[in-house]
Amino acid sequence: MPNRKPKTAAWEPSQAVDDPFNVAGRPNLGDGRGRTEAEIAQALIDFENLKVYQRAIDTHQIVAMTDRQGRIQHVSDMFCAISGYSREELLGRTHAVVNSGLQPRKFWVDLWRTIGRGRTWSGEICNRTKAGDIYWVQSTIFPLHDATGKHLGFLAVRSDITGLKNAKAALLDETRRLEEARDAAEAASRAKTEFAATVSHEIRTPMNGVLGMLTVLLDTKLDPRQRHWAETARDSARGLLALLNDVLDFSKLEADAADLELIACNPGKLAGEVVALLTDQARAKGVTLRAVVAADVPPQVVCDPTKLRQVLFNLAGNALKFTSEGAVAITVSLAHADPEQMRLHVKISDTGCGIDAGAIPRLFDRFTQADSSTTRTHGGTGLGLAISKKLVERMGGEIGATSTQGVGSTFWFTLPCGIADEVADAPDAAILDVPGPGLRILVAEDNAVNQRVIEAMLDTFGYVIDLAANGEEAVGMFRRGLFYDLVLMDIQMPEKDGMMATREIRALSGAARSVPIIALTANVFDEQRAAYMAAGMDDVVAKPIDLELLMAAIARAMQGRETVAEQGKVSVAI
Repeated sequence: MPNRKPKTAAWEPSQAVDDPFNVAGRPNLGDGRGRTEAEIAQALIDFENLKVYQRAIDTHQIVAMTDRQGRIQHVSDMFCAISGYSREELLGRTHAVVNSGLQPRKFWVDLWRTIGRGRTWSGEICNRTKAGDIYWVQSTIFPLHDATGKHLGFLAVRSDITGLKNAKAALLDETRRLEEARDAAEAASRAKTEFAATVSHEIRTPMNGVLGMLTVLLDTKLDPRQRHWAETARDSARGLLALLNDVLDFSKLEADAADLELIACNPGKLAGEVVALLTDQARAKGVTLRAVVAADVPPQVVCDPTKLRQVLFNLAGNALKFTSEGAVAITVSLAHADPEQMRLHVKISDTGCGIDAGAIPRLFDRFTQADSSTTRTHGGTGLGLAISKKLVERMGGEIGATSTQGVGSTFWFTLPCGIADEVADAPDAAILDVPGPGLRILVAEDNAVNQRVIEAMLDTFGYVIDLAANGEEAVGMFRRGLFYDLVLMDIQMPEKDGMMATREIRALSGAARSVPIIALTANVFDEQRAAYMAAGMDDVVAKPIDLELLMAAIARAMQGRETVAEQGKVSVAI
């Protein structure tokens, strides 16, 4: 087939050869002279490919070309589609036609300053459609120049990012919602802790009066029948206090208010202490209670000894409750050890009545017992095991149980522990002498019953007691120049609470700055104890007041100190 030359009559030779398009939209090949047929054919192919490329951009990209004043000279189909304006409505106008008005004037000043200096600008622009809807584009604007460098206008290439912006806004909203939910949960947790503290104070205050007066009563001369009645009342009050402690412990754990205190301790010694505490109870039932510590258990590990002791006490006490004959054993062994961490394995086994297999999965649920019938023979709240589970998990361990009815049960838990730097038992606490008669004590307490309880307790030691009904009175006594060997300070009092009163006493000059101050309070959570110490207090004794613990605190406070009488100071009781 003979080669056919393309017709060139409709082409304009006057067009610059480097123009890709002439006014007719055809490839500009000049006058065609000096070109081979292959070159002309390739130019036609390139032209067709260029048209495909232009259609692709026109359809899928938001493109606009403007003159130097920003008047639109060309727009892509996509620009028309997203803006809602026809090509005829856009040509000759500026981009102000799609301006949303939501971006500040400075934004546009900076944009025009950049492209006016011949530099490329890139950023996000918020536009508005003809129908009034908002849409966002990622835009890049290029200055256009001719071959001589003359500025001709601008080319703007944009991508629709409305979906991305909406998704980002939705994510931010969801993040904000989650943060608000988290804040609400934290506030609820704080409120729960504060409520538990309030309940603790309101219940422990009258309990302090009951137990305190019963303790004082039992120290008097009673006939056997009266002593039996008083001891029964005291034991009942202690049972009620144990119930209160379980509820408050669980509430504290639910609020995640139980911080870990990781220190070196002897796990075998802790097991022995629990056995010692429960020995009388076991002996009264005719049950053997013992602790067995494997040879590979080190004498010291790093864990929270207070929480470990509580778990041991709860589980061993629970085993004793359900064992009427035979034995209860606490076994401490090593489940795993490496140079960085070890894992203790503790079992509490009993020869009690056993547990139905179907009840075991519910054992560690709060307020749950294996026997929930109204005829059950063992009392309790069903919180002891739930508290143990939360304590073990709080320490990073696991807990479980196995049982056979009529044979017995085994409760177990594993606990990760650190390696102690030094392998040595902590020295035994020094034996402190209780101060003799004549010690001058200021008792700041607003509850009249508690005042009488503390007076009755301390009167047997021959101490001289002054009473202050609130923190304001306590501070006033020091300001009047009265001298005291120590202060027993209630925390929650009207007019001025115990912490505020302590801070003011510490701010005074003279002996008041160093007088020992012991907090008497029902609120004894870890963070509350820390707050008392930060306020300037020296020690804390929980309510209801245990006389032995109170005297131990007084002995610690007075160790190595001269009394007011020994210093020759005079303080008249008021």
